[in-house]
Amino acid sequence: MQQKRDVLNQINKDKRKTSVWTVVVCLFLLLGLALTAVGIVQITTVSVGDAASLSYKAMTAGEPYYFDQMVLVDAFAFNGDRVTGYAKSTHYIVRFTDKDGKLVYTSLSVDGSTELAEQCENYVNNKGLSIGDVVLSGCFHGYPHEASATAEYFEKSYQTYSKAEAGEKLDWCFYYDNAKTPEEYRSNQIVGRYALLILGGLIAVTSLAGVVWLIGKRKKLNRKSKELV
Repeated sequence: MQQKRDVLNQINKDKRKTSVWTVVVCLFLLLGLALTAVGIVQITTVSVGDAASLSYKAMTAGEPYYFDQMVLVDAFAFNGDRVTGYAKSTHYIVRFTDKDGKLVYTSLSVDGSTELAEQCENYVNNKGLSIGDVVLSGCFHGYPHEASATAEYFEKSYQTYSKAEAGEKLDWCFYYDNAKTPEEYRSNQIVGRYALLILGGLIAVTSLAGVVWLIGKRKKLNRKSKELV
């Protein structure tokens, strides 16, 4: 009789453990399903705005935009070591035309070691080139300038060049997204977001298998306890 009670107690302990693990695995299953859903949403909602097809006032900070004709105007600030000549980044004043036909001046920050940086630097160093000779294109995202010396330099540069050719001011700093076309941008983004989708799928499938196994184990324990009662 005592041995029977001991077996029943052990079965009840195993049931409690199984219940706890079932809850834990179900939480992982929900996590996997959530990650999978987020991955699907992110993949299907990747989009790039066309700067020439909207008003500059309608732009949203942090969102990617494709510029077909971003005209390089001049450099106005340099971040780096002036002794060695190594540029961490260089800030340029650029301009583009929005959907309303307005000429808009804004700024572009370019890393010192990229192909784009070399293109911009060659323009600045070549005295034979003038505004309009170098036109950049690609996908960029931007943020409003924070109060800083760089923002002040941009303001001075804008005041100088807008006197020669009047235009609006978008007081932002843009950054290149390493994509020359909207299609390339979407491709780059989707590759990264597929990783989230795959991770979510793996967690969900593994967790589902765990839930099925735990349910099966619980059924066996229930049968054993009934046989002993």
